[in-house]
Amino acid sequence: MMPHNPSTFILAILLLMTMACSPSQKAATAQQEDRPKTIDMTKNPRLSDVGRNAYILVDDREFTLPEFLKTFRPEEIAVIKPMRKEEAFNKYGVKAADGAVIMISRTRAKYQNQEKLSKQSSKYAELLEQGLSDADFLYVLNDKPLFQKIDAQLYDIPAESIRKVRIKGASFVSRKYQQSQKWAVLISTR
Repeated sequence: MMPHNPSTFILAILLLMTMACSPSQKAATAQQEDRPKTIDMTKNPRLSDVGRNAYILVDDREFTLPEFLKTFRPEEIAVIKPMRKEEAFNKYGVKAADGAVIMISRTRAKYQNQEKLSKQSSKYAELLEQGLSDADFLYVLNDKPLFQKIDAQLYDIPAESIRKVRIKGASFVSRKYQQSQKWAVLISTR
């Protein structure tokens, strides 16, 4: 079923974006009950400029809104980038005349993040080859541990901005960050 107005469409996309986190992250954010429950669409002209017939791309594949809603669960989306009508039309043509919503799945973001970090650290690449998963790593960006929307935060870092990637063991993770992951991935950017 197609939303009846642009704000409903954008609100659906924003809900996807806010729900795209792990169960432990949801539990941590659930404690923040004093947060506002609604989103004022007029405060973000970039979002309010995307219409209900927006062009939807997920991992470079086109979707109609009903197809998208049938194909993806909210937690499968890592990155959502709305494009204004004019910008979308200039890039994608008439099919994007009502704006565009470009999304990256968590699977694609995770793969691209791992590829990007593996090029910077052979130790990280080696650990991935041994079958370790993201749950085994604590990602730390410029001395700040990442706990929420990790895929999106790492995805947004251009490869050329990464200065250094270092790997530290479980004792370091426990001592410095009081976390239980086996490895810390320390990422420094320019």
